[in-house]
Amino acid sequence: MLREWMTTSPTQAVWLALGKPTHTRSREPASCLCALCGAPCGGEGVPIGEAIGDAFSDHRDLAVWASPHCCSACVWAMQGSPPNTIRGWSILWRADGKAPPSREGCPWRESGVGAVHMSNKADLSAFIRALLEPPPCSWAMSLADSGKIHTLPFAAVNMPGAKHWAIRFERNDIRATVAEFRELHEHAAALYRVGFSKADILSGQPQPSAIYKNGIDAWREHGRALAPRAGSKLLELSLFFARKEDRNG
Repeated sequence: MLREWMTTSPTQAVWLALGKPTHTRSREPASCLCALCGAPCGGEGVPIGEAIGDAFSDHRDLAVWASPHCCSACVWAMQGSPPNTIRGWSILWRADGKAPPSREGCPWRESGVGAVHMSNKADLSAFIRALLEPPPCSWAMSLADSGKIHTLPFAAVNMPGAKHWAIRFERNDIRATVAEFRELHEHAAALYRVGFSKADILSGQPQPSAIYKNGIDAWREHGRALAPRAGSKLLELSLFFARKEDRNG
């Protein structure tokens, strides 16, 4: 089964790990690649018009524009309503079967144990650990902030030992080295901890009142280090992990 996972997309890997959950769209024979994730459809698929619908707005992210079908895994991933939809959950898949249990309340908590971890913004600890210490196996990550955007079908598989990792964060593909992310995360977390807002940190231009309240020394030490990344998606990703309970006082 691990070999099967490693030759598929993250969506198919998660779908397989969860026991191939069903979807409501009609299937038909398909020998092509999936339009959404780019992996083989596996003999059957759903016509793309029926799979994504008229409201779909991420056409630029299709893996295979000319494909007439989507695989069952991606169709399942695109369906459902909260909380029974994966677009509301951040997802970590590990090929070594060492993912922590999914958060309580997750509809798929009892499925895919060891291979798939799903959680909401209340607990992102497994995700930050994976970014700072990538698993020694094939792995993938999609992060949901709004809960309204499809993320998993557009994620990438990270191979063990790679110099960079790549994850899907809302509509953004983010690629970085562990060192790049760690430095950014440590400086951003330090500023957030003393009281600067996420908007202040992301923009690199804090309000004068924030400087007065939280201290110019902290901003000089950490804000300057973040200046080259101000407004970047990588810095936004780092701030995604900042929690109110981490603040001093």
